[in-house]
Amino acid sequence: MADTPIHMPELVAAAASDKKARDIVILDVQGISPVTDYFVICSANTSTQVQAIADNIEEKLEEQGVKPLHKEGYREARWVLLDYGSCVAHIFVEEDRRFTTLNGCGAMPRPRCTMNSRSKSMITSRLEPGQVVTLKVARQTDLGAFLDAGTGRTADDILLHKMQQTAPVAVGEEVKVYLYRDPKGRLAASMRLPQMRPGQIARVKVINVTRDGAFVDIGAERGVFMPFAGMRGRVKRGDRVWVKLYTDKSGRPAVTMDVDEEIARAARPAQDIKIGDQVAGTVYSEGENGFFLFTGERYIAFLHKDEITRPLRMGEEIVVRVTYLRPDGRINVSMRPQKEEAIGVDAQNILAVLRSRGGKMPYSDETAPEVIKEKFQISKAAFKRALGRLMKEGLVVQQEGWTYLVE
Repeated sequence: MADTPIHMPELVAAAASDKKARDIVILDVQGISPVTDYFVICSANTSTQVQAIADNIEEKLEEQGVKPLHKEGYREARWVLLDYGSCVAHIFVEEDRRFTTLNGCGAMPRPRCTMNSRSKSMITSRLEPGQVVTLKVARQTDLGAFLDAGTGRTADDILLHKMQQTAPVAVGEEVKVYLYRDPKGRLAASMRLPQMRPGQIARVKVINVTRDGAFVDIGAERGVFMPFAGMRGRVKRGDRVWVKLYTDKSGRPAVTMDVDEEIARAARPAQDIKIGDQVAGTVYSEGENGFFLFTGERYIAFLHKDEITRPLRMGEEIVVRVTYLRPDGRINVSMRPQKEEAIGVDAQNILAVLRSRGGKMPYSDETAPEVIKEKFQISKAAFKRALGRLMKEGLVVQQEGWTYLVE
């Protein structure tokens, strides 16, 4: 079913959320169900809301060029099914959903419409780490509350430890929780929910780096894994980087630093800004000719490699100077000061090199540009301007490809 976009379950869930759907669950049934890869299940208070949710899902996916293969139950609107091939959406009126088992095998409620063989396929799933689900408190112990996993076996119930409760809970109460594995590998729950949804981007903190990747903090009980394949350059603990949250092939949450498309959608054209202004931006991507920054004003800024004065790290926040307002709404920027000020800075750097070498150096206005760039971190043109100023002031002379400090 590779013809359906990998992010479709998240698109469906987001469209349902837009219309205030309740208890949205994405179920990964790959290898379990013979008819689809994902179920997206949600509830509504009324039949009218069921139809509104279904309409919005269709509208949002049509914007991506995707239409349902099959739709059922819309007229009665007690249980609407939207079949997108690798993803099937089920939208219930809340009272009907209560008879539906989401975990393990069980009887489905008889819908108020006739379902075909695909529709009657078993809706089943395993609760997995990384899911946000609503579960009922089955019992209380000294450790905390145990939540009903829906299997009918108390041994499968999930511990919501007292330390993971943000408010007191009572037996019979339905609680929205984030699932994770405790140090012993057991499924556990926390009321501290992630601050990101799949498909969203955010600037987050790297909390650990391992030989397999890194972990970042998205506000949940446990860090979320970022594989090396999802990194842009090396990261270290404490870095703050732009990431996108997604669900990996095993159904677990993961993040990637490949956020170019998402930032392009989130960005806005540069306004109320002029050449020479300073802006602060975060490095989020590197191209062949330089780096891309995302500013606090949501502008995309390009920093050419010739305008960089020191090595940069992904996620680093820097202050830069606007050098060009592009027709596409983006801006070009530089880490260098204004030209007159830059001449003074570059000239001081040249003098420092001369003094460190005993008053002479094998560099002049005849030296190759790449050598100047490597040694002084400036362009050949900037080097010649600074050298010319020093010669005009009588501080240096050039002879046979060498520059000498005048005593």
